[in-house]
Amino acid sequence: MNVQGVCNADLLFMNVVARWPGSAHDATIFNNSTLNMQCEEGLFGNRWLIGDSAYPCTSYLLTPLLNPTSVAENRYNEAHIKTRNTIERCFGMWKRRFPIISLKIRVAMQTTQAIIIATSVLHNICRLNNIRDVDPEVAMPQESGATYAEGIGQQNHSVRQLINNYFSV
Repeated sequence: MNVQGVCNADLLFMNVVARWPGSAHDATIFNNSTLNMQCEEGLFGNRWLIGDSAYPCTSYLLTPLLNPTSVAENRYNEAHIKTRNTIERCFGMWKRRFPIISLKIRVAMQTTQAIIIATSVLHNICRLNNIRDVDPEVAMPQESGATYAEGIGQQNHSVRQLINNYFSV
């Protein structure tokens, strides 16, 4: 199953979608999500999501630049990588706390979805109540199959302007 997760800076899940088969492309999941619809409607105002290169760059979803040409664009990519690391840490913490998430779950799809959603809620409860994280040295089961991030679409002019405004020397 391919899971879409959005977290905040405190490593709390803000949005989890667990209903797509593993073969579903990340952008397809997002494009068909309630979160995307809410972003399209401007519900979150002047806030952005950070995505990897599997997603198109939009006015509300910032992705890395494939071929940065200026100092500002390189700085943007560096800041993007550091910021996007937050979701990687959140997923890593979640998988260490609930190792079943790292494995191919061999139960009915509906049960798998319930496990994913329940453990993401439990993850948030643990974070909010300062319940000790699992030691990062704990060995994780190896995931099978690599995800290949496909190229992104046309870069949005307003995003380029934002990069030049905030990441120029």
